[in-house]
Amino acid sequence: AYCAWHLDSWYFLTSGKNLSANFSLNDVQTQLPVHEALWSATSLGEWMKLKATHKQPMSLTTLLRSIYQQQPLTQELGDFAQIVAVHAVCRRTMEIGYNILDPLSGLDAGQHHRGESVRDIYWLPSDPEYQKWRNKALDCLDTLHWGTHGVIARLQGLEPPAVLHLHMSRLVLLVPYQDVYDLMCEVVSSHGDDASFAHVGSSRSRREDLVAKIWLWISKDHYKSRLAIVHAGAMFWYIRHHGTGNILEPTSLFVASVILWAYGSFVPLLQASTDEHPPVTSRADTEEEFDPTMIQIDRPCDDELIQIFIRRGNSMQPHMLGVGNIC
Repeated sequence: AYCAWHLDSWYFLTSGKNLSANFSLNDVQTQLPVHEALWSATSLGEWMKLKATHKQPMSLTTLLRSIYQQQPLTQELGDFAQIVAVHAVCRRTMEIGYNILDPLSGLDAGQHHRGESVRDIYWLPSDPEYQKWRNKALDCLDTLHWGTHGVIARLQGLEPPAVLHLHMSRLVLLVPYQDVYDLMCEVVSSHGDDASFAHVGSSRSRREDLVAKIWLWISKDHYKSRLAIVHAGAMFWYIRHHGTGNILEPTSLFVASVILWAYGSFVPLLQASTDEHPPVTSRADTEEEFDPTMIQIDRPCDDELIQIFIRRGNSMQPHMLGVGNIC
C-alpha cells in the first residue's frame, strides 16, 4: 500500500501538470514499513536481535504529529519509512494550500462569508496562514534530514535514497513549480512545433501571468528561492556521487534543471532593477569578515556559507560544475 501511495505521490508532486492524486493521506494510516535491517537478517537469531533493536513501527499519523510538534524521534526510521514521511509532509502542506484557495472555505454554516474571497489570493505564499504551515513543514523536513546523519556516518559518507527525496521535498515546497513548468512549456512551444509542450494553451496573457508569479517568487520570496537552488544543486551532487540509476533520478534532474533555469533567467533582471535603486546596506553587513563572492551549489557547502548566500545572495554568484555562474 505504501509503495503504491509513494509512487502516486512522487508523480503528483513532480509531474508539473494539473493532476489529482489517486491516493490521499487518509489511505495510508496504517503502521509504517519496518526497518530494512530486519529484511537483511540471514538467520532467525540475527532477526530476533535486530527485532529487539528496531521497535514496532509507529503509524504515519503518530509520526507526523510527533515531528509537527517538534518532538524528538523515539526510534530510527527505516529508509522507506522516512521517504513516506517526507512525502506525507509535502502532501499535508499542499492540502492546506488547496484548502486556503478553495472558494468555499470562507463560508460558514450560516452562509455568511468571512472576510474577502480567497480567490483574491493571487500568490499562495503571500497568505500568512500558508506561510506558517510551510515554515512548519520545512522544520519537519529538517528534523527528518537530521535523522539521516547517523545513517550516513555508518555508511562512511554514502547518502541513502531518502536524501534525494528530502532535497526534492524542499523544491516542492519552496518553488512554484507548476508555474515554472508551464512557463518552460510556453517558451518551448513558441520556438518549435512539438505538440507535447502545448498543454498549457498559449496566450500572451497566460505567459504574462506566469512571469508575474515567478517574479514574485524571485523578488518577494527571495530567501526561499535561494534556499531552493541550493537544494537543486545538491540534487546534482547526490545523483552524481550517490545515484543508483533508479527510475526517479531522471525526473529529479529534470525538476532541478527547470528550477535552475527559471532562477538563472529571472535573477539578472532583478539585479538590473535593484542596481537602479541599490538597497541600504547595514553596517554589520559591510564589516563582516567572511565576505564570499560565489557559492558552488552542486558541491557540499558549509552551513555558514549557505546562510550567507540565503541572507544576501544577490551579491554572490551561484556556480555549477561545467556551467559557471548560472545567472
